[in-house]
Amino acid sequence: QAFEHAVETYIEGGTKAYDQEYARLWDGGLHDPHAQVLRNLDPNGIVRSFMDEVQGKRFDGFVDGWVKMRRREKGGEQKDKDIDEGVRSVKMFAAEFPNVKDVTWRALSKWITTKVVDEQMAPATVTKWLYHLRSYWKYISMELALSDTLRDIPPFNGHKIHKRQGIVKRMWQPADIEKLLTKKSTHLNQALIDLIMIVMFTGMRIEEICQLEIGDVVEEGNIWCLYITKAKSDRFHLLGRRHVPIHSKLEATIQRLIENSKDGYLLPSGPDQYGHRHGRYTNRFVRHKTKLGYEKYVDCFHGMRKTINTFLADLG
Repeated sequence: QAFEHAVETYIEGGTKAYDQEYARLWDGGLHDPHAQVLRNLDPNGIVRSFMDEVQGKRFDGFVDGWVKMRRREKGGEQKDKDIDEGVRSVKMFAAEFPNVKDVTWRALSKWITTKVVDEQMAPATVTKWLYHLRSYWKYISMELALSDTLRDIPPFNGHKIHKRQGIVKRMWQPADIEKLLTKKSTHLNQALIDLIMIVMFTGMRIEEICQLEIGDVVEEGNIWCLYITKAKSDRFHLLGRRHVPIHSKLEATIQRLIENSKDGYLLPSGPDQYGHRHGRYTNRFVRHKTKLGYEKYVDCFHGMRKTINTFLADLG
């Protein structure tokens, strides 16, 4: 595969030209014309250089150096979670493509189709894998000291990932919310009920709710509000930092959470290794809704924001 890729990339006319020259020399009496074909069609020896450079190199053999490089990038601002996701992406990919020479654009194209179509992986997940793998391939190119021409081989670039057909995220209906709050399962507890109630009366994101501290319950213009001090959109603008009025039917819940808080946060939860507090609630919600018969990709927590936004829009 690596040889075929190199021929397609560096020999004018690709494999068709190679096969034609091979047949011409064979008919002329040369019984092993491979080397002569390359000399004729690739006088600068780029194909042979490529094969010499990647032959036998393990794909995941450069992870440690790549991680160190990423930690140094942008003054050390690379997040631990992003780096860990990158390492997992490389290890996962290397299980199917153990050697550098196995990585070709055509093989990648088939691999992507298998993941999205056959294994039903989310296109966003595969896109994230490719993001990390492109960075890793760039590092491999430098580590192997590939020539400028060889370094430009882009096996992870130029792939179009089609969205899966028939998967449309649904908006939660009032009957669904009632079912989530009342149907018992081993995963439904008071904290999850409180979380669902807050999102339904505020339209906030799950990570925004889980990061709320007691000090974020503030009075703004004679109205008690939840103040969002950090939003997902902060990297683009600060408009996500906002005051969200507390509905009268939510006041008792907020007061109870304040009184019962043991760590200064409204919802009881500890941070994960990356400092995020919403992970355990996301997992609990997924297990609870699955137990009730809802679908993995179609019925997601984020759909509740669509429910409340649509409800408010209908009210004018």
